[in-house]
Amino acid sequence: MNYKKKKAISVLETNTAFKINALNTMLIIFTVIAKDMIKLLYFDTNTTGEQELLTLAEHLPIKMQEYVLRYRYVSDRKLSLVGRLMLFKVLQGEGKPYLIQDWEKGLNNKPFIIDWKEFNISHSGSMVAFCYGDNLVGVDIEVISDSNHLEFIDFLHPDEFHYISASKKPTDSFYNVWVRKEAFLKATGLGLTNQSAEYNCLPDIVSYNELLWHIKEIEINAAYKCCVCSLDNEEIDIEKFVLSF
Repeated sequence: MNYKKKKAISVLETNTAFKINALNTMLIIFTVIAKDMIKLLYFDTNTTGEQELLTLAEHLPIKMQEYVLRYRYVSDRKLSLVGRLMLFKVLQGEGKPYLIQDWEKGLNNKPFIIDWKEFNISHSGSMVAFCYGDNLVGVDIEVISDSNHLEFIDFLHPDEFHYISASKKPTDSFYNVWVRKEAFLKATGLGLTNQSAEYNCLPDIVSYNELLWHIKEIEINAAYKCCVCSLDNEEIDIEKFVLSF
């Protein structure tokens, strides 16, 4: 084999090895990113009718359908159905639709599925928010309204109460605090109790049980406040849910 052929083969082998290494590096990076990413889906139930949702509900277990139909108001049935359909579609996308049968509720009614990711659901007004990831996570969404907020004083940390009281827009400030606190309480599994006032959720990082919990505000709709709390400081991928199967 002459010198030129040897050199050409050597260059080809080097380029091939470089491309393989680059591809492997990209795959590793993608895997790390995918693993550390929280996915947040949201949907406005005003954009669909109950009959369409009831048709799609046939994908869900009978006991889950029966539970949802117990709600008296159409708006509540729609919110509950969409949250469960979000979960089902994610499971379906992973090739594990059968796991919807394993839906259970644990401490403080936090839903979970054994041997799957951590997930959480919240709804208010006409909006539903669903998030999931590899680590403990909680989400809360609230429609901004002029309801009486004084009934929640007992659940607020003194710093949170002062933040609201000193604000020129107390209603807006209340919801800023409330979605942060609810997301934290849901992520940790603490739930809303008499001890909720012990935790100041104004900082972006809150310490509980010797762990650091990261709180992030999410912008979905100007009429709503939304927040996600997770065990790790993960990126959040936000996407509007598409109601189709």
